[in-house]
Amino acid sequence: MIEVTFQPATIGDLDFAHDVTKANMESLVDKHYGGWDSEIFKSGFGSNLEYIIFADGEKIGFMSYSIEEDRKLFLRNLQLVKEKQGQGFGTIVMKKLENVALKSGCESLILAAFPDNPAYRFYKGLKYLDTESRGTLIMMKKNLIEPRGSGDQSP
Repeated sequence: MIEVTFQPATIGDLDFAHDVTKANMESLVDKHYGGWDSEIFKSGFGSNLEYIIFADGEKIGFMSYSIEEDRKLFLRNLQLVKEKQGQGFGTIVMKKLENVALKSGCESLILAAFPDNPAYRFYKGLKYLDTESRGTLIMMKKNLIEPRGSGDQSP
């Protein structure tokens, strides 16, 4: 079985994080925002919790997230190298991230996706629900625990 792990990203990982994000997102950013700007990505690097994703010791992706005050983990960026997409790694990463959220006291995981991004369908398949539109992005959410007061109350 392949072991997927997360290692904190360092400034030495900036080029890898940038390159995998640009490879996956440049055409969507061009379409929705008028053009990719590497300086925007690079200037924001280090402002969230950022990790390099490994599979059996091989670098396969990058992710960043933040823990919000309202007990939500906000997945800000998740990118896998194209050669590893569609092989189940994204599902493994999301399940591990949901566990990180729960261990951090979060009740839900939220994210944003372009509706024309294949990742949008991926998140829908993992039971993430649309919550609102923000410009050209769709905000999505998955509750990780039952809201208080719901569920069967019988003894």
